[in-house]
Amino acid sequence: MTALSQRSKRRLSARRAYACVALCCAGASASGCGHAGPAPVEYTRAELLDPEACRGCHEDYYNEWAASMHAYASRDPVFLAMNRRGNEETGGALGGFCVRCHAPMAVLDGQTTDGSNLDLLPNSMQGVTCYFCHSTVRVAGIHNNPLVHDVGDPIAQRAGISDPIANPHHGGYSALLSGSQPESSTLCGSCHDIELASPPGPKPTLGMPVELERTFAEWQGTVFAPGHDANNPNGISCVGCHMPAPARGATGSIFPAGPKTRSLHDHLFPGVDVALSTGTAAVDGGASDAGANAQNDSAVQGFLETTLRVARLCVEYQTDPADRQRIRLLVDIDNVGAGHAWPSGAAQDRRAWADLRVLVDDQVVYTTGEPAPGTDVLANQDADLWLLRDHATKSDGSDAHMFWEVAEIEPGTIPGPITRVVGAPGYDNTHAVRSFPLALDSWIPAPFDQARVRVELRLRLQAIGYDVLDDLVSSGHLDQAARDAVTDRTILLNRSLSRPELVAQTPELSRFADVSFEWSALTLNSPYFAAPATRNMGTTQFLCAGMNRAP
Repeated sequence: MTALSQRSKRRLSARRAYACVALCCAGASASGCGHAGPAPVEYTRAELLDPEACRGCHEDYYNEWAASMHAYASRDPVFLAMNRRGNEETGGALGGFCVRCHAPMAVLDGQTTDGSNLDLLPNSMQGVTCYFCHSTVRVAGIHNNPLVHDVGDPIAQRAGISDPIANPHHGGYSALLSGSQPESSTLCGSCHDIELASPPGPKPTLGMPVELERTFAEWQGTVFAPGHDANNPNGISCVGCHMPAPARGATGSIFPAGPKTRSLHDHLFPGVDVALSTGTAAVDGGASDAGANAQNDSAVQGFLETTLRVARLCVEYQTDPADRQRIRLLVDIDNVGAGHAWPSGAAQDRRAWADLRVLVDDQVVYTTGEPAPGTDVLANQDADLWLLRDHATKSDGSDAHMFWEVAEIEPGTIPGPITRVVGAPGYDNTHAVRSFPLALDSWIPAPFDQARVRVELRLRLQAIGYDVLDDLVSSGHLDQAARDAVTDRTILLNRSLSRPELVAQTPELSRFADVSFEWSALTLNSPYFAAPATRNMGTTQFLCAGMNRAP
């Protein structure tokens, strides 16, 4: 189906939805818009399957969802490439493993068995739709999408509204759709914990099923889950972080003329992944919308900037003043804000790393983790590279790029917080610490001199590695343009300090529009950061700068 024909169908569906709203509000005494009167005209299940039907009354929510990865899930070229190759290489055994989460209504309604015909299906069968989530009445498991729909009342659309008014879709309350209730995380989490069965996967090396994604399980072990924080016994659900109040306000009306006291939740669901913008509908899956993509990208960037802090960036130097022309570095990253590991999701495909640069008199004398744009960070001969990701291997121990080949996963991410009590067991589990250079007898040729030396740290994250993408390109399953559209981002943990009014007073703060943190005279002496700390190790000493506890 061409992008043009999709847009035409969306316009027709939108006009029908707006007409329904007009009928509901005018012809039925507006009972669906917050007033007493006869019951409104009801939608059919077939109409509700299409998110365009929701747009007429809930346009803000629709626009947010339309810019989200939920809407894009079945059109993502990387997903399509992996799904096609996986079914080919497993002789069809992969089946609907991927599509069950990426296009769940298409599977539930028998429109596809393996995703090979997704390009022929209508919009109502694409992605994770409004109907799929809001029709759920029960979660029958903990992974691989075990959501159960209400077959007795197929037009019932539930939400976290305890006092719904008359509406054309049998709206009702469900704790599964209420972000204030811990049950809601089971609805989200059961699609974000993925176990690989054997077959289609190989026999697991460790005997237990391979956990390709375990975000929900990770959350359950953190202070964000119920029962782990005495000050917040219900914890913070997935909705609490990933569906915050939208920019338009925390309360308001969810449809025209409705009550203006409803709690509002953004439906962008920011995480790590974003839609690819190649400008080519054939590559973008018909979802090439620069405005929507930019909206989601901005939300993801802002969201990620709340997850980490640089607890310490230290320079190690010789105690002997006569031997201070060489230094070493220590970096301590703290996962303070993610309710799961960082990074999470398909962490074996993620690429997160530290880009470190030492400058003397503004000239770079040492660098690690700085690949050329568009090149694979793993391909560089960088002995000091610090990579944060899970490591997936095949049955023979070699690296696994494709998930259906994975026999074992070795965790390599930063755990989420399990306690808020300083000094309590596990309090420091959220820290990942590394020295540079990696070889303990190696030093960086730079003087210990705050006036001349600056150490820049950029925490970089790529949703999926170029090594995986290049494998898909070489097999003929992924277009080169899609591969080239994937980029990494720098997590700008102190970007707020680069605001013009602050830079006007302290010009050096402008650097935080480009770096995550730095060791410099600025951070060692600025009230915006933690007080500098020193440590005497005998023949060497450390001088550390760092961020305060709050990210």
